[in-house]
Amino acid sequence: MLVTSYIKSPPTPDPKSPLASSVPTPTPRPSAISGTAPQEDAIPTGRPSTLVTAVAAGCPDEELRQTAEAFDRGLNLPEWLMGLRGLRRELAARAYGHVLEVAVGTGRNMPYYDWTGVIASGGAGEAEARAQRERERLVKLLDQHRWGGSKIDQAQLHQVGVLSFTGVDISADMLGIARTRLRDAVPGLKRIMHRRRLEPLPEQSAAAAAAPEGSLVVDTLGGRVRLVMADAQNTLPLPPALPSSPTPPEKYDTIVQSFGLCSVADPAQLLAHMASLVQPDTGRILLLEHGRGWYDWINHKLDEYAGRHFQRYGCWWNRDIECIVREAAKTVPGLEVVKLERPLLLQAGTTLLVELRVASTKQQQQSPPAERQ
Repeated sequence: MLVTSYIKSPPTPDPKSPLASSVPTPTPRPSAISGTAPQEDAIPTGRPSTLVTAVAAGCPDEELRQTAEAFDRGLNLPEWLMGLRGLRRELAARAYGHVLEVAVGTGRNMPYYDWTGVIASGGAGEAEARAQRERERLVKLLDQHRWGGSKIDQAQLHQVGVLSFTGVDISADMLGIARTRLRDAVPGLKRIMHRRRLEPLPEQSAAAAAAPEGSLVVDTLGGRVRLVMADAQNTLPLPPALPSSPTPPEKYDTIVQSFGLCSVADPAQLLAHMASLVQPDTGRILLLEHGRGWYDWINHKLDEYAGRHFQRYGCWWNRDIECIVREAAKTVPGLEVVKLERPLLLQAGTTLLVELRVASTKQQQQSPPAERQ
């Protein structure tokens, strides 16, 4: 993790550009947020630091997009070397039903979702028509399951695939890259979406990010595919109403987030907000994160280079993610840790896959306290 983070140097801005102004490297200090992990002097905004600087400097739209594109390209080699593509694929494979991706960024998970559920099957052959009928049957089972009706196991849930997708991020420019990736990932979108958005991207202001439903960047396929600019700590849109679901859902079946808890000012608040919008009992919150690992030596190195990493990526990689998640499970009503794994042995425990759920009030009453921690 330490090595791959610095294989490629961050792009050097044009000396004549407003981006050339120096950004001081923040210094970590002790924190109560993450147990033994140090806290940042600079508060993360959810955007890469280079993009924060560009927005503050009033750079033109094209320069902002180039900054976002450069940031996205800079992740390609480190993610490949670290094996993160496989983890993104695993994360997306677990998503089903109405899916919300928080801190979607440039959309690096999008190629791995099962998009069959959001695509109309008009003109399909008999085999595909049968598959579509089976999906419709499973969707009906899922609707009944949400309201305490017929039972459906996890294998059947995954066969449902993605029925709707809503991606949320605080940065309009990052969403501009995500829009392109979404257009490439969802079959058929190239026929109905222009390569570049014709309208200007939403204004990147605090007021715009905090709007009750956020600002739409993409709204297509009858609302089944959306990208929304919003501050996820304060604003998350509700799932869309679909013809296949007679009762409009109020919550999501799956909430996905990758490398978001390290990039927000208050990760506990974000976890609580996500928990409030996931279906009780049946829904899942899926996290792919990085943070403190198994060994003191690597944690010392994370602390040592934390300021430099923040300056480049806008996130604090030395937060104790497991501590943050487990503390949230103690304080957020019904929130439970279903699974917490540290895959990628070569990363020494600094990469985490987390699965959470929110138990309904009835389920909490039936479960002994030890099972709810």
